[in-house]
Amino acid sequence: RPDCGLAYMGGQAAFVYCSDEYFLEKPLMMISTWDGDEFSLGCYHRAMTMIEKDHEKFKELRKNFDKKLKDVLEKYPTNHIEIENGVGYFKGKIPHQLSQYLNSHKDAYLVCPSASSMKRFLEEF
Repeated sequence: RPDCGLAYMGGQAAFVYCSDEYFLEKPLMMISTWDGDEFSLGCYHRAMTMIEKDHEKFKELRKNFDKKLKDVLEKYPTNHIEIENGVGYFKGKIPHQLSQYLNSHKDAYLVCPSASSMKRFLEEF
């Protein structure tokens, strides 16, 4: 059983959960600093509803994205590719056309796309 976890929902909305061992009652458990919190939660709810409505279609999208991304990465000097089900990271040099779909951190590219990002990627590549 994990000690803690995080579910990022877009914007500034996220849920963080942890075991009693790491739970702190004070000083602060929730913060809302942005008027768009309700909008972010609404967007998350809409996205999850769409995924749950046709889960098989979403799994197929994720599978196609995963395969296409790995095929595309083979064309460039990349290494240490740790991607499964369309989520993970890799290291290497890639063109801007590809990097615009990814976030980078230190010397790695992070892969954690939304459904709409996966669709755009598949259309472009």
